[in-house]
Amino acid sequence: MRIRHLKTRQQFQAMLAQAPIARTAHFCLHRLPVAALPGPLDGAASSAGGIMSAHVGAWVGALVPKRWAKRAVTRNLIRRQVYAVALEHLRATACNAAATNAAMPTPPGPAGFAWLVRLRAGFHAPAAPGRGKGKRATPRQPATGQPGADAAAATLRSAASPQLRQQVRGQLQLLFARAAAQGAAAGPARHEAKAQS
Repeated sequence: MRIRHLKTRQQFQAMLAQAPIARTAHFCLHRLPVAALPGPLDGAASSAGGIMSAHVGAWVGALVPKRWAKRAVTRNLIRRQVYAVALEHLRATACNAAATNAAMPTPPGPAGFAWLVRLRAGFHAPAAPGRGKGKRATPRQPATGQPGADAAAATLRSAASPQLRQQVRGQLQLLFARAAAQGAAAGPARHEAKAQS
C-alpha cells in the first residue's frame, strides 16, 4: 500500500478541526474521510469542486511544532517515524480486513481516510553542555509530576539518538493501536444499530 502526504494549510486545518480519535503522552491522532479532504494533492483524481475522491488511498500528515521539538533533526526523525509506523499500521489493517471479511462487503478501510499525527508534548533530550554564547549550559528539566520524565530525559543522548527513535516509535505504535481498538469497538455498535432499525 502506498500513502500520500498531506501538504497544504487547508488540509491540515481540515484535519485539526476533527476531534482526536486517539492520544498518547506525546501524540494525538486525527482522522478524516479522504472524500472530505479539501483540494487535490500530487496529481490525485478529484471530483468537482476540488474535493478528493474517496478511492485514492490513504493520506498521512505529521504536525511537529517547533515548540515541542526545537531541533530540525528531531522534527525530521519524528516525521519519518510517523510515516513509517502509519504505513505499517495501514498495511496490517488492510491485510487483516481482507483475511477476515473476504466474503462480506465492508465499509472503506484505513485507506479511505486521511490521518494526521500531531506532536503535543516534547521529548526532553538534554542539550549539549557549553553550546551557545550566553545561553544556559544545563538542559531544561522536564516538568515535575510526570512519571518517568527524569528517567526519559536521562536516556536521550542527542536530538536524534536511537533511544529517542525507539521512544517515538513505541508511542506511535501505541497511538495507532488505540485508534484500531476504537474502530473495532465502534464496528459492533454500528451493526447493532442497523439490526435494531
